[in-house]
Amino acid sequence: MPKTKHEQIIKFIRDLKAGERVSVRQLARELVVSEGTAYRALKETEKLGLVSTIPKVGTVRIEDKTIEINQLSLRDVLKIIEGQIICCENKLDFLPQNYVIADSEKEEIIRRISPETVVVIGNRKEIYRDIIEHAAAIIITEKTELNEYLDLALSREVPLIFSPYDSFLTVSLINRATYERTSTKELVRVEQIMFKDTHYLSPEMTIEEWQNVAQKVGHVRFPVVDKKGILKGIVSAADAVGIAKTIQVKEIMTKDVFTTLPTTLVSHLSRMLLWEAYELIPVVDEKNSFLGIVSRKEILKTLQETQKNVKYGETIENITLSGLKLMEEDEGIKVEGEITEFMTNELGIASLGVLTMIMSSTAYILVRKTLRKDSIVESTNILHLEPLISSEKIEIVPELLKSDKNSCVVKVTILSQGKAKAISLTTVRVLKKMKNFLI
Repeated sequence: MPKTKHEQIIKFIRDLKAGERVSVRQLARELVVSEGTAYRALKETEKLGLVSTIPKVGTVRIEDKTIEINQLSLRDVLKIIEGQIICCENKLDFLPQNYVIADSEKEEIIRRISPETVVVIGNRKEIYRDIIEHAAAIIITEKTELNEYLDLALSREVPLIFSPYDSFLTVSLINRATYERTSTKELVRVEQIMFKDTHYLSPEMTIEEWQNVAQKVGHVRFPVVDKKGILKGIVSAADAVGIAKTIQVKEIMTKDVFTTLPTTLVSHLSRMLLWEAYELIPVVDEKNSFLGIVSRKEILKTLQETQKNVKYGETIENITLSGLKLMEEDEGIKVEGEITEFMTNELGIASLGVLTMIMSSTAYILVRKTLRKDSIVESTNILHLEPLISSEKIEIVPELLKSDKNSCVVKVTILSQGKAKAISLTTVRVLKKMKNFLI
């Protein structure tokens, strides 16, 4: 019996080698089917575990899943990245505890690795010897002469693995595979770290009453909750400066409050803290009923703990953006950082996917901070692009060109030594006035 178009597409994808990219447009063109048919078949193969969609990279054919594991062995990693084992094949059953990207100074890299660490490194021969002496295994993402290091690697029993992909895609594939092997209950959510039994103020309380409560509990920042349990705002010491003690809290509280749901992933919330200065985040339900609070300190502490444990899922976007710093200025915002080796491709220049991610995220943050509205990025068009190399210092400057109730257009420029190296136009669709952080 002849196969249907749908079955032909699934067979075509099943026959691809692990690591090959596939898209709806490609399937439609090569198999002469409609894009709708190609899309439905591609989604089915994702459910079957034949392909995986990696953020900013695309849909990639992956190894067929035969067993479900929570931690990847070096043997699993070798298959996922289509790598080549150079030495110490007998160590492939080793279970790494964490991964480190060799994208900073030697001293910093050495500080971060241990005998349970796998290091992903490009062409940095000057630190190969030090890495071999400290790491459990090394994934090399650029072809280089290794003869002078083989004896040391063999004596230390440190496997050397060559990846045909650049550092960005190599880590993307490992990260995605780890994420997919993590059950939902293992992902840390706000409800697991929030404080439920916490003090709050009523809107009718006076500043004097607030100050009395603050003296007893030892802090001055409080959620404001009405008699029905609905969050109405938040107050801090700065709100009461120069205000008479008889004034009620509802007169000075901040009403436009950034909140989170208890089901929000801590990893997503932690990324927002790179851009926002929140110290206290109220936790509410869908009806804005107050459930508790989560502090910046607790979020960052949890993030650090989960990053040390490979069983917890993390996104490549979070890892990339964590190296950038938001700077607020009178005329707006800018983001500062540098091009790390992790962001570069096999040619040693920043990959287009990374730059698009950074520029899109910067546009998104500008809309959130200036308009106080929640939104999603619809499209990013690169107008100008010059090579940016590893360790190059950059500034990302967004400019709001157009804004209405439905969308915004943001121009984003990446500067290096004052020269524009990349320019994009990003369209951001406005969802609603910012209320809950929904992920």
